[in-house]
Amino acid sequence: MLVVRLWLFFLLSTTLNTRTIADTGQLNFLDSVSLSTVQKILPGAETVGPSSGRPAAARVYGEAGLEGFLSTIGYVFSVGDLLKTAGYAGEPFEILSAVDMDGFITGAILGKHQEPILRSGPKGHLLEGTVASFSGLDVLNPGPQNFYAYAGYQDSSALIMLDAVYQAGRSVAISRELRGPGEREGRRLDFESYQPHSWEKLLDMGAVRSVTLTDAEILSPSISGSSLAETEAGYSVPQERIYVALATPALIGRNLLDIDEYSHFDGAKSNDGSGSLIWLGTEGETLSREVALALGDQEKALFELRLRQGGWVRSVDNSVARDVVSLAPPIISRSWLVWIEKTDDFDPTQPWSIEIKPYGGRTDIGVLSVPYSPPQEVVLEPIPHQVAVAHRLREAATPLWVTVWMERRYAMGIMFVSFVVLSMILILQGLLARSPKMLKTIKLGFGVFILSWLGWYAGAQVSIMHVLSLVRAPVLEWNLESLLLDPLILGVLGFTLVGTLLLGRGVFCGWLCPFGALQDLLSQLAKWLHIRQLSVPASVNRRLWSLKYFVLIGLLSVTFAGPTYLHQAVEVEPFSTAILFHFVRSWPYTLFALIVLGVSLFVERSFCRYLCPLGAGLAVAGKIRLLEWLKRRPECGSSCNVCSDLCPVQAIGADGEINFSECYQCLKCQVAYYDNTVCPPLIQRRERQERLGVV
Repeated sequence: MLVVRLWLFFLLSTTLNTRTIADTGQLNFLDSVSLSTVQKILPGAETVGPSSGRPAAARVYGEAGLEGFLSTIGYVFSVGDLLKTAGYAGEPFEILSAVDMDGFITGAILGKHQEPILRSGPKGHLLEGTVASFSGLDVLNPGPQNFYAYAGYQDSSALIMLDAVYQAGRSVAISRELRGPGEREGRRLDFESYQPHSWEKLLDMGAVRSVTLTDAEILSPSISGSSLAETEAGYSVPQERIYVALATPALIGRNLLDIDEYSHFDGAKSNDGSGSLIWLGTEGETLSREVALALGDQEKALFELRLRQGGWVRSVDNSVARDVVSLAPPIISRSWLVWIEKTDDFDPTQPWSIEIKPYGGRTDIGVLSVPYSPPQEVVLEPIPHQVAVAHRLREAATPLWVTVWMERRYAMGIMFVSFVVLSMILILQGLLARSPKMLKTIKLGFGVFILSWLGWYAGAQVSIMHVLSLVRAPVLEWNLESLLLDPLILGVLGFTLVGTLLLGRGVFCGWLCPFGALQDLLSQLAKWLHIRQLSVPASVNRRLWSLKYFVLIGLLSVTFAGPTYLHQAVEVEPFSTAILFHFVRSWPYTLFALIVLGVSLFVERSFCRYLCPLGAGLAVAGKIRLLEWLKRRPECGSSCNVCSDLCPVQAIGADGEINFSECYQCLKCQVAYYDNTVCPPLIQRRERQERLGVV
C-alpha cells in the first residue's frame, strides 16, 4: 500500500507542477537549424539571428513589404529546448516552430518522437502532417480555442504536441511583447455582447436615430433640408418619421429583429464577415408608402434613398433591401433590412447617413439626411500596446484539458448515460437472466453502441498503452494532464478500474471494449451463418490462456528496457487498426487485424482469451475483486456441468468453479441458472411439483 500511495502522490505532484522554461544558453538544436528549414515554417525569412533571451528564440528577418530593408518578421524556437514535456508514451519529442509579430504560429515541423498510437497512420506520416497544420494558432489568445481544427478528437498525442507548441509560442510572444487580441484589429464592432433593451432605451443610447417631417413636406415638390428636424423625444410627435439603425451588432439587431430573422445573416456578424446590416423603419402611412416606392418602384417614387459615408455614396433599392418583421413598437408601420456588401467601401464603425434625394434634377431642392454614428456600446476601441502587454503578463491561459472537456461535454454526457445503463444491467442481471430474449437483445444492442459510437466514432478504445503510460509515470517526465486530454478514455479507465475491483475483468472485456464487441458481433454472425465453432480441448485452452501473460511481461520489459521499440511492440493489439483507423492502414497492420478477427469466427473471443495484454493486466487486477456476483448451486460441477458446456469462452471448469480471470460476464450461465428447462436441479424441482400437482 505504501508503494501505491507514493506512486499516486507522484502522479498528483506532476500534475500540479507547471512546465519550466529553459534558461538562456546555446541551444544546439535551434542553432543547427538551416535557413531553408526556417523558411518552411516562416515564409519570407531572409536571415536568422542567434538564439537569445529568456525564453530562448531566434529573431527572423525579412523584407516585410519594404523592398531592400530587413525588419523582424517573427521568431523561431524549439519546443523541446523550452519545455520539459513528454508525449503520451512518456518520451520527449522535438518540434521546431515559429511565431509572427501578431502572435500567430506560422508553421511547425516535428523532429523526433516516440508516439506509438499515431506513428504509422493510413497515409504514413500522419502525426507529422498534423503538427504541420498548427499554422494559424493564436498563442496570445488565453481563452478556449477550437483546438480540434488542428488536432482531432481521437489524437491524444497530437493534442499534447499542440499544447506544447501553444505554451512555448505563448512564452516567446509574451516575452517579446508581440501584438495580441484587442490591439491587432483596430477599431471594430462588438457583435457578441447582448442584453435586452426597450425601444425607448435604444433611442436614448443612440442605437436608433430618426428625423421627422409632415405629409405636406413628404409630398411637396420643394422639400428643403431645413424642413427636417432631428428628434430626441418618443413616438408621440405627430409628424411622420424615418428611423435608421446599424443592426449587425447583437445589442441592436436582436432588440429590433425576430431571432430567426437576425440569425439568417450569420455572415455579417463578424469583423471579417461578408457585409453589414442597416435597419430602416417608418412611422406614418404616407412616408411608409413613399419609402416602399423608393425601394421598389423608382418610376413612381418621389425620391431616392442613398447611403453616404464621406465621399462614398450607394443607392438603396430593392437589390439590397427587403421587408422584415421587427420587434419595434406598433407605431412602426413598415421596416426593411439593407445589406451592404463587404466589397463596398463602407466602414460600419464610422459615421454615415441615409439620404433622401428628391427626383427631378432641380437645384433648388435640398438633400435630406438622417445622420448615424454607432453608439459606444457596440464599438470596441483598440487596446494600447503597453496596456495589453501588462495585462498578458498577469493573465493565465485556459488549460488545454479544460477546453477539451468543454468541447466534449455532450460526448461525456452520452458516455455517462451508457455507464448508468451498464450499471443497471449488471445490478439487475438476475432479473434480466429470467428473460433470455430480452437479455440477448440488450447485449446485442449495447455491443453495437459500444463498437459504433464509443469505438469507431468517439475513438475511446482503451489499450495497453494507456496502462503502460501510468506504470511508467514515476520514472519518466510524464504529466497526468496528458490523460486529462482524453476525457472519454479517462472515463472508461475509471469505470473499468471500479468494475474490475468489484467484479473482475469481465466488466470491461465483456461490455466496454469496442474490439471485444466487434468479436462478439462476428461470433454472432458466424452462428447465424452456421459456421462450425471449434472447441479447444480444456488442457490446451489452459495453456493458451498463459500466452497473454507472457505478452504482457514482454511489453513491460520493452517499456523499461527498450522504450524506442514500444511503438512497434504494442501493435500486438489490433485495436488501433480496427477501431481508430477503421482498417485504413498499411497492409501488414490491416492483415494482422483481419487474421485475428477471422479466427474469432471459429473460436469465440480468441484474441481476448489468448493474446490480449490488456486483458491479462485486468485479470491480474481482478484477483482482488470484492464481489462474487454470479450465482452458483451446490450441484454445479458435481452432478451438473451444463454451465460449463454453455460458457462460450470455457471459463467454467469441470468442477463448476468460474475462472473470473477468463469470464466476460456474458451471463449465459445466469440464464441457465434461472431456466427450469435447462438447469437440472430446477428441472427436478419442476418435475416434482408437476407430480404433486397431478396427485
